[in-house]
Amino acid sequence: MQEVLAYMAKVVQPESSSPAWLTWYDGMVKAHPLAVNSATALIGMGLGDLVAQLGASGHGHFDPVRWLRMASFGVLLAGPLCYKFYEWIDAAVYPERRKENGVVVLKMAIDQLLWSPSFTCVFFAYTCLLRGDPGGTLLMIQERLAPTMCANWLLWPAAHLVNFKVVPPNMRILYVMAVNVVWNVFLSIISNQPQLLASTFGRLGISI
Repeated sequence: MQEVLAYMAKVVQPESSSPAWLTWYDGMVKAHPLAVNSATALIGMGLGDLVAQLGASGHGHFDPVRWLRMASFGVLLAGPLCYKFYEWIDAAVYPERRKENGVVVLKMAIDQLLWSPSFTCVFFAYTCLLRGDPGGTLLMIQERLAPTMCANWLLWPAAHLVNFKVVPPNMRILYVMAVNVVWNVFLSIISNQPQLLASTFGRLGISI
């Protein structure tokens, strides 16, 4: 896993040998950071849900309303909020020492212990709102936040150590959304088919 994440981080560094599309993306994200990062999140979350629906869930049936719910969350909330969060954390947490291992670990801890649970609650609230059941937000958080975070911590701490150590700040959303395709498959499935979450953890001997 660490080798895969390191390779992905190398890919998103806009060096002279980078593919033309990455050089173009680098220029666009510097010129229009909010718009480009929002569009990147739309693609990342939309692709994750598409894979979840057609492959990972085993149903092979495409629900366009569900896809629009996930993709719209990406462009309206995930992209803008994550962009602003990374902008803030890069500026606020020892910016002059941002490559030091201790600072990288501190950023990862802030992301995973504060930002990630809060952002997951926003996702659950958005899901309930678009389903026409905003009152169900608290119940969804109570039932799904803890197991979602347990799964989150299997992937994202390592991913964000790479993110904060080697990924250029303007490429963070692209890198995160690349990893997010895998995570969004999981997130999309548990928000729409919670019984799969229970059965998966059950096979691991974990009762939720």
